[in-house]
Amino acid sequence: MLLKAFLVFIIPTAALLVGVAVFSCLPEHKAVQRRVSGPGPLHWAVTPLNQRLKGYSVAEAKAYWALLAGDVASERHMLKVDLAFPVAYGVAFATALLLAWSTLAWSVNPVWLLAPVAVLVAADWTENIVQLGQLARLNAKGEGELSATWIGVASLATQLKLAMLLVCTILTIGSAGCLVEHHFRRAF
Repeated sequence: MLLKAFLVFIIPTAALLVGVAVFSCLPEHKAVQRRVSGPGPLHWAVTPLNQRLKGYSVAEAKAYWALLAGDVASERHMLKVDLAFPVAYGVAFATALLLAWSTLAWSVNPVWLLAPVAVLVAADWTENIVQLGQLARLNAKGEGELSATWIGVASLATQLKLAMLLVCTILTIGSAGCLVEHHFRRAF
């Protein structure tokens, strides 16, 4: 039972950490980081769009992408690579939650456990696909017009993704905790 609790916790944690490590090693990621970490008047724009808890506006997206002027191709590449990441962590979260569900014989329909994972993956894909579409409207210097509607969709998807990531993390940690509690309840 404790091994399963460990697996429920470690599977999604490992998927997220490995994914971040892989991204950090990509030359395109390093190129984007170099562009946005330098000094400048737009220090508030340095937080990547996909990590903004409060979302972002057209002006904020344009300011962030303006920092990448001359290297928008790296951001496009990162967004394309990032389309695979939700599959990896989605499978990891689903595996962990289903392992806990089957071990504890919960009466809840597993669809309810997997719904936040599905929303998380769909939101991440939506965010990436919309941002790719909007980046296509910019030239190599980061100039061009962005759609307020589509940036709004991407911003909402980002917020939803981050909220569902929190929900999935809480569900996973809670499930691991239930497995530990179940083990000790049976042992005593």
